[in-house]
Amino acid sequence: MIDFLITPSGDLAFTEIEKENQTLEISFYKTKTQALKINFEMDTYLTDTPKKDSLVVYFDLTNIKNNKRAMLVEDDAYRMQQIFMRIKTSLGELPERPEVGSKIETVMHQNIHDKSVQSKVENIIGDAIKDIVYNHSVKAIPTVIKDNDYRQIMNVMIYEDDDLIFTYEMEG
Repeated sequence: MIDFLITPSGDLAFTEIEKENQTLEISFYKTKTQALKINFEMDTYLTDTPKKDSLVVYFDLTNIKNNKRAMLVEDDAYRMQQIFMRIKTSLGELPERPEVGSKIETVMHQNIHDKSVQSKVENIIGDAIKDIVYNHSVKAIPTVIKDNDYRQIMNVMIYEDDDLIFTYEMEG
């Protein structure tokens, strides 16, 4: 069984819980709105009139249909997701987590064959991932694609302890 919560920084987190424990804990932080709506798809449900200023949720996930299920992202998959999010998110874009992201947009549409631009890309991505990939190195390689159109991309490779762990194709 999987429990989920919203962390103080606004992330949705899933954790595995013991099968014997049949409770679900939902933690959330109230925002400027005065309502919280949670929808669950299920065959049957119980109705009860909640007390004033309370949250009551009844649901049964024993009959999950159409291959719908929650997946726990952990270990390497979690790190890859975090790397991708930090590269794609502008630094300061997330109000609750202004330290997450990169300044990669500052080098978009520049000459990718210029060594200084390649160095900037490597440094920007290195700064963005330094707290999740230890002993890392970043390599940016310009590539020209001549198929139906003509595109220039920057292939970015991220290494940890000299092992390639992540690749990213940066257009622009």
